[in-house]
Formats: sequence, structure tokens, C-alpha cells
Amino acid sequence: MTINIDWQGDCQFKVTTSGGFTIEVDAENTQAPCPTELLLSALGSCSATDVALYFQDKGINLESLNNQVTYTLKDSEPRLYETANLHFTVKGPIMSEMYTKHAETYDSVVKNNIYNACLERPSLQALLDDVQGLDVVDMGCGSGIYAGYFLEQSARSVTCLDLSSDMVSIVKRKFGDKVTAYVQDIAAGLPQEAANSADVIVCPLVLHYLEDLRVVFNDVHRVLKPGGYMVFSTHHPFADFECSVSGNYFATEQVQEEWNTVGTPVTVNFYRRSLTDICNAITAAGLVISRLTEGTVSEDAKAISEETYNHLKHNPNFLFVRCEKLRT
Repeated sequence: MTINIDWQGDCQFKVTTSGGFTIEVDAENTQAPCPTELLLSALGSCSATDVALYFQDKGINLESLNNQVTYTLKDSEPRLYETANLHFTVKGPIMSEMYTKHAETYDSVVKNNIYNACLERPSLQALLDDVQGLDVVDMGCGSGIYAGYFLEQSARSVTCLDLSSDMVSIVKRKFGDKVTAYVQDIAAGLPQEAANSADVIVCPLVLHYLEDLRVVFNDVHRVLKPGGYMVFSTHHPFADFECSVSGNYFATEQVQEEWNTVGTPVTVNFYRRSLTDICNAITAAGLVISRLTEGTVSEDAKAISEETYNHLKHNPNFLFVRCEKLRT
């Protein structure tokens, strides 16, 4: 992700952003008729605040933000600024270009591919009850495949949120005011959703991008109505253990791979963790696991790739879980 901040005058900055990890930001002022201390203070405080508020407005949970100011003064009187620069380093959540730069291609591919269309969606949908007349939250909505399904099933309301603004734009374009869609880093939970407001929360193939699951499940419990439930899919701990750097199955560690989902190799970073850690995060939040499956690849996959079909038929790839908020 990169952020560019352009000073507009009077300590006003225009902020633009795109996806990634570490952000280098320069905001340059070529001339400012005010004392050194005043300008540098204004630049430092206003720009840092603008950056933080921008991400907050976008629902993105910042890990850290550091800035450094450098400047030069003119030799002649009055000593006006020749240059004044801010250098920011911002650390934020993991997001692959697959969900930003390649968002449109991703939307097209996952409609009929093996891993999403023939394994993940039918396996996760098997954990859902009838959603007609229910309030549904699609947490990590991607390009809106599940949103479309819930609308077809006559859900009363569908709320879609995703870290990728590109994905949210696709959802809005597809469904307009039929859904509520906004950008949210779910590492921070569901802060815009009211307590006891959702009958069903679905979270497809998202949780492995989060380092700490406790915040998410705690907020899921808060947002679910009593008797409501969450279904989610994530990477299978046994499948991900093949990628372990430490060799310790019980360690939570970040893994980097190249995936060819969109027809070109794309770097993807995610976290692998044990089944124990997943289950403990769920139960510690007060949720009860009612179903856990490893999914079944559909026969349609054989026509796409018999080799991949046979692999998924005999090896675990994803984990599918339904957890409930009990009535009190």
C-alpha cells in the first residue's frame, strides 16, 4: 500500500492510498511564510492526524505510524522555507494485489474455479440454514458472490464489508442499494455494526489473513442476535503446516506463497495456526461450535482438472465451521 499526501496550504493535505504493507509518504511544501517551529509543528501534527483519520474512516486498523521532518530554508531574509518534507512509515494489515490490482479478474475467476466454486462455496453453504427474512453480515465479502446468493435466498438485509475498496466498489456496482457495503479491516472487528443486530454472519476464506482471531470472534459474539450463528471457512491447519517455517505445528506464523488464482503469479501473505488456536478463539468469545467439516469437492471439479480434483478428494484443504451464540 502507498499513501501520497500533498500539502494544499493552510496545513491541509490531500491523501490518496493503494494496497500493501509499508507506506512511504512525502508531503512537500515549497514555500511557507511562517516561523520554522510553527510550520514543522503544523506539518507534523496535521499530516499525521490526516493519515490516521483517513485510515480510520476507511475502517483500516493501523499498527503503527512514524514520521520524520526534513527542511531547508532560503539564505535571504525573510527566511522562508525552500522545502519542507514529511517522511512517513505506516504499518497496516496484509492485503495481496489479488484483491486490489486484480480485483476484476478475481471476480470473474472465482465464479467457476475449483477451489472457490467447487469446494469452498458448496461446503460452506451446506452449514447455512434458510436465510429468508434474516439479517446477514458478509464479513470479507470479496466481489459479492455470497451477497448475490443471500439476495437470491431473500435475506431481509445483507451487509457487505471488506478491507479492499476495489472489492467493495464491485459489490456496490453489482447490487446498488440492495446491500449495504463499506470498507472495514475486520482485524478490528465489526465496529460499525450494532450489538445483537445480525442473525447470520458469514466469513469466507478471510480469517487466515488475521494474526489475532480473538478480536474478531469477540465482536462476532457482540453483533450476533441470541440464537444467531456464524459460518466461516479458512485454511486447513494440516494443509498449511506444509508451509511452516518453524516446523512447530502449534506456532502461529506468517507464511508467504505465490498463487496463480487470477492467471498470473501473485504474492499472498497469510497466517497459519493450529486447530487448537482456532477453536480456543471461538470458545473464549462465548460462541459454541456446533458443526465442523473439512468440505467435499464437487464432481464438477473433475471436468476442470482431474489432477486437482483427485488431490482435493484425498487431502484436506479448507476447514468449515459453524458456531452459535446461545440464547440466554
